[in-house]
Amino acid sequence: MKKLLVALILPSLTGCLSTIVNIDNQPQSTTPSVMTMQPTVVDNTEMPIVADMDEEPHEEAREQYVFSPNKHHKQLNDYVEQLALSLSDSLVASETPTIAVSSFVELNHSLQSTNQLGNQLSEGLLQALQRFGFVTIDFKVMDNIKIAGEGDFSFSRSLDELNKNLSADHVLSGSLIYRQQGVEIQARVVNLKNKALAASARTVVPYYVLQDIHL
Repeated sequence: MKKLLVALILPSLTGCLSTIVNIDNQPQSTTPSVMTMQPTVVDNTEMPIVADMDEEPHEEAREQYVFSPNKHHKQLNDYVEQLALSLSDSLVASETPTIAVSSFVELNHSLQSTNQLGNQLSEGLLQALQRFGFVTIDFKVMDNIKIAGEGDFSFSRSLDELNKNLSADHVLSGSLIYRQQGVEIQARVVNLKNKALAASARTVVPYYVLQDIHL
């Protein structure tokens, strides 16, 4: 009986072993697998970089900026100093001009619109160029001090209260161009007599530096 059982079990085990051997000895593919990576195409057709000169799209351009650090130490005055330094490098070679500084304007069809940024740039450059040794003229100063209940005033924007004779021979001004990542500032010093360009400079102020400034 035992011999009969052994005889029956051995063929079965042999079949199992042969099956295992056949599975383990299956030929492995020598062809390496290749991962195909499709390039990512970014469509920039809906992301305007330069603002339409006949519209006021700076709010839309400002909403599209993507980089904003949690903490930074940059201020608008840092970019004003940079502009003043670049302008002074060009003006050193010429005769020392007497410079009046006007508001920076938005680059549109009229060139007659400005904002808080444009006015702050003119105020900052007026002082920065004076610190670099240039004679700057503040034409908004009245000939007399106006005394009122609210305070004493020496500045005005009324032509009737200002001196009609401008003693400056050059004017510093420029344009504001709203880009995707910030406001591009084009500054230039122009000879008032012949309109010749005496100096120019350019910088881009990121929007995160201008978060507290009304554009």
